Amino acid sequence: PAPNAAAWTDLARSGILVLDDDGDVRSVVARCLQHAGYTVHEAGGLAEAREQLATHDVVIVLADLTLRHGESGLELLGELQRTRADIDVIVMTANSDVGSAVGALKAGAYDYLCKPFAVEVLLAAIKRAVDRNRLAERTMLLDHLQARRQADEENMEQFLVSLANAIDAKSRFTARH
Repeated sequence: PAPNAAAWTDLARSGILVLDDDGDVRSVVARCLQHAGYTVHEAGGLAEAREQLATHDVVIVLADLTLRHGESGLELLGELQRTRADIDVIVMTANSDVGSAVGALKAGAYDYLCKPFAVEVLLAAIKRAVDRNRLAERTMLLDHLQARRQADEENMEQFLVSLANAIDAKSRFTARH
């Protein structure tokens, strides 16, 4: 699916989903993002995250790598890669080993944050995701405009040829002039 242009122009209408089984972490991250002007939705597990994604316009997911009951934010990442590739997933985890970071990025995560992280680091990651998606949206719109302009030029050329043919058909004295 194509990215939602309105979502990136007006993030107040869209949202960021924070998926973390630790309510305190989820609450702090949500408050920081809300204070920065973002609309935030929260989920404590995969089922709740799926419900939030189905009912809200979400453009970024912040997903904890390790959740309760053996769940993982990577499961949601995989689902979104298959069904909603326009949503950026930023993985956050207390596990700071390089292997898990590489694995998450190979699975399609946009970024990887190690807990605890500074608010500035979180906001910078969100800003990078927003900027990248705005750029992708602008590129897509420019490509669309270029295609429309080319089609308009072809239509105009065809119109002028048809007009010339009509004028030629009207009078044999002006034919081919």
